[in-house]
Amino acid sequence: MGIWDYDVVSNTLTWDAQMFALYGITRDQFGGAYEAWRAGVHPDDQSRGDVEIQMALRGEKEFDTEFRVLWPDGTIRIIRAIAKVTRDASGTALRMTGTNWDITEQKRSENDILKINRQLAEATAKAERATAVKSEFLATMTHELRNPLTGVLGFAEILAGTPLNEEQQSYTEGIRDSGIYLLDLINDVLDFSTIEKGVLAIHPAPFELAQLVKSSSELIRKSATDKGIAFHCELAADVPEQITGDERRIRQILINLLANAVKFTADGSVSLRVTRSGEFLEFSIEDTGLGISSDALARLFQLFTQADSTINQKYGGTGIGLAVSQRLAEAMGGSISVVSAPGKGSTFTFRLPLEVPAGGMAPSHLLIGADGASPSSPSAETPVRPDDLPVLVVEDNRSNSLMVGKMLQSLGYRVEFAGNGAEAVEAFAPGKFLAILMDLRMPGMNGFEAVEIIRARESGSRIPIIALSANVISGSGEIYLAAGMDDFLAKPFQMAELAEKLALVVRKR
Repeated sequence: MGIWDYDVVSNTLTWDAQMFALYGITRDQFGGAYEAWRAGVHPDDQSRGDVEIQMALRGEKEFDTEFRVLWPDGTIRIIRAIAKVTRDASGTALRMTGTNWDITEQKRSENDILKINRQLAEATAKAERATAVKSEFLATMTHELRNPLTGVLGFAEILAGTPLNEEQQSYTEGIRDSGIYLLDLINDVLDFSTIEKGVLAIHPAPFELAQLVKSSSELIRKSATDKGIAFHCELAADVPEQITGDERRIRQILINLLANAVKFTADGSVSLRVTRSGEFLEFSIEDTGLGISSDALARLFQLFTQADSTINQKYGGTGIGLAVSQRLAEAMGGSISVVSAPGKGSTFTFRLPLEVPAGGMAPSHLLIGADGASPSSPSAETPVRPDDLPVLVVEDNRSNSLMVGKMLQSLGYRVEFAGNGAEAVEAFAPGKFLAILMDLRMPGMNGFEAVEIIRARESGSRIPIIALSANVISGSGEIYLAAGMDDFLAKPFQMAELAEKLALVVRKR
């Protein structure tokens, strides 16, 4: 650190020995005046230095600055300088006394850090852009895949309800089962995209626990039966009849865990037991299958990872399902754990905080044997009998339009069709239709635009409009309702779902 004193009146500048070292000169090279200091300052910093000294002398600011010095050998150093101004009784500046010290290395470190931070920021931004592009691509692809799958599953359901011989019925069930498996894969990819984007949402509501367990088990039981595996399902007596939770997400986790248990079990059994453990509900899925080594257990819930490299070759799968299931469980405040050993099967336990709605504490004991029989099977609600008004189906995909029309006719509704939003607006008149099923992504006028115009043309009663969309990203339902729809159906959907939604909105009319 160098110390200096500048006599403003006589223009005399005095330096100590360290100042000469800071400026890279010897005492005999120093002129002892303001100009001598200025000559050592880097040419690009001289004018700014002059201005800051004059402002300090006038009392406009403290002298606290940084500047570069240029040594005679061409070396450039960075100096920090501060000074105090001494004044007479009238306030006129008499002298400046201050210090200089070399901050070159400090600045280099700061610049290195700034450079690294800029590089990190650029890399982060690039990664975020890549993630956004990938997520958008996945969301678009799943949307496009769900549209044709709507037709596959819908027509398979319609076909299953027609007179078929045993062989034809078997083929139809094969189409349906393959379609459901494909839908599960698409849902896993979509959930992975949603989780990556950080927009996964949970929508809790009261629902019948026994019915969820039974329907989830029924989807898996046939696969177990086809492999000759015994399948058992039981709800403990103290499990409530109703719980509050995200029914769709809980079903998704159960089906994933049950399907994996059946997939990796060659013989023996698979069982699901639902019990109450304090403030938690526990779903335990036990199998007598391959089992998992301790090394594989450590990476089991990582994305795109399976127990070992031979699993995909022999059994297929994407390595997404368990990772997505665990993230869904955590989003609901729960967890998934596993106990397993090679050759001794596995037990996966899905724990979920137990929340019971008012009046939902009645026991819901359920026992399903290997043949799928249970003490009672809840019957589907009979749709409300529609009046003579037709339902308008607005859908640009011809196959999906035909499929939805067939479903509606099977449910006892009359049907009219529109191929896009403009045709729907042209066909609409107050009191003409019982309800409208509105696809959203259509060429020309889309569903959102059509609904806005229809709502503006209504007089008196409000026509029920159900959105039909393959976009099931979290939060999309709220968007549809805010846009003027009364409800929405996610493609693909089953006839029972269509009947329930339509009966609900018609009942409210």
